[in-house]
Amino acid sequence: MKSISATTDDEYVVIGRDFLLKDDQYLKFDIYSSRTSFSSENPILLARKDSTISNLKKAIANIHFGQLYIKKHDEGRFNLFLEKTLQSVLDCRETPLEKKAVVLYTCAKNAVTDVFNNPRSGKNVARVQNIAEGLIKLIMSNASSASVLAKLCSHDFYTFTHSVNVCVFGINFWQMLGFGSDDQELQEFAIGCLLHDIGKSQISKNILKKPGRLSKEEFKIVREHPQLGYSLMKEYLATSSLNIILYHHERFDGTGYPDGRDMQNIPKEAKIASIADVYDALTTNRPYAGARKPFDALKVMLEQMEGHFDQEHLVAFIRILGGEPI
Repeated sequence: MKSISATTDDEYVVIGRDFLLKDDQYLKFDIYSSRTSFSSENPILLARKDSTISNLKKAIANIHFGQLYIKKHDEGRFNLFLEKTLQSVLDCRETPLEKKAVVLYTCAKNAVTDVFNNPRSGKNVARVQNIAEGLIKLIMSNASSASVLAKLCSHDFYTFTHSVNVCVFGINFWQMLGFGSDDQELQEFAIGCLLHDIGKSQISKNILKKPGRLSKEEFKIVREHPQLGYSLMKEYLATSSLNIILYHHERFDGTGYPDGRDMQNIPKEAKIASIADVYDALTTNRPYAGARKPFDALKVMLEQMEGHFDQEHLVAFIRILGGEPI
């Protein structure tokens, strides 16, 4: 969501209209509108808090307007409201796949951001679990949804967008490999992908966003994030989700961390998630490295990272991204 400045101490944030589905639902925030899409004036009040969606629709129908806005301080309320309408958005046959994907991806980023900011909140973890269900539902219900979601994947390596991207790639990969006939197993896999880097919430941003090469001591601190994440989530998540958090940096040749496990002792969910994790990291802009093109990233994984991955899975991943059957 984009922000615009106001002449007051408040700031306005642009919102979409994809939440306008349930007429009897009440707003938890004021909604504003610009008179036209190109207006430089401050937005005007369109619907007050506690108005119904039906009243908002009537207001929209009766005036010429451009964008919809909320106040910046209501952004958290809007995010929660959007998540509550998510099921309606996904179930609505009239809503185009692209809009469903945008709403779902937006909800996923918001929920993961909040759980990173407050990882000990059971409510935030429950939100991530709900988002995982939504991602699975959309990807499993429409063959084109994975590619549509993949196009939304951010090219900037913020930890929370990276986590959502890994989940999108991971679910499609898991499905194409033929795993997850058990819905619960697939959901636990998706949750683990969404929260695989949650331990980084306990590491200084100065280290995570450092533009240059990390020192040995800084790298040692970063390598603690799988164990930190496991400690944060062990009371909330199933074993398979925790396996991804704890073991997504283990390597087949035993040179990974935190335990130096070899190929026989890395859980399958961690093996799959690690491929999606590295691919997304290589194809997005990070503080210390620019984004590679997909072909170049896959070439690095195949030729320069020998011993890191299950080679059969890696080849299958390459074929999936190329649109080939496996």
